[in-house]
Amino acid sequence: MKKKLLFLFSLLLASTFIFANTPHFLITSKGESVSVSVDKGIQKTNEVEALKREVQTLKNEISFLKNAVRELQQSVFASYYQRAPITTQPSTIQVKSKKTLWSCYLQDPFGKTFSGKGSTEIEASGIALKACGGGIYCKKDALKCSSETETNETVISPSTGYIIETSKKRIWSCLLQDSFQRTFTSNGETEAEARGNTLKACGGGIHCKDEKMSCSHN
Repeated sequence: MKKKLLFLFSLLLASTFIFANTPHFLITSKGESVSVSVDKGIQKTNEVEALKREVQTLKNEISFLKNAVRELQQSVFASYYQRAPITTQPSTIQVKSKKTLWSCYLQDPFGKTFSGKGSTEIEASGIALKACGGGIYCKKDALKCSSETETNETVISPSTGYIIETSKKRIWSCLLQDSFQRTFTSNGETEAEARGNTLKACGGGIHCKDEKMSCSHN
């Protein structure tokens, strides 16, 4: 009997060194009976280890869910930006404006020319009639008027800050030969202005006739 107890004790002692995490046993003997029981402190340790493993499992599942949510958000964002229109800053900004200029002139019976210009036909007509000075020869019906539109364009580059301003307008030129074949020319922003300036250059008189003038623009 003693040999059996000694063998069982040796076996349990060896297992303690080989398996450090295995349960510890309590051996009691009374007479010829032998009882073996598990140490309750070791059993609690095993329960704690089991809880730790469960916690680690939950952490892994939470990490997996976080990654899944992140991938879903990325997919939603990518789908939205594919449908949404792409707005880009323009390379240049263009601002256009227009301005109209009127010119009027008249000749009295003595060939003297009076002219005026303004932003409207009424303004240009009034200035020309005032220049005539009044009298029976300064009549509105004798006025000859024309207009031109000037286009101004401003180009702004947001990236560089450069501002480029351009102006587009026609320039009129007129030519007149009097009765002595002398030639007179002049320019103007409108045909009427160019004609009036050319008649003034001619000096007036019966030899400076409007109907003998020819005009063109650029």
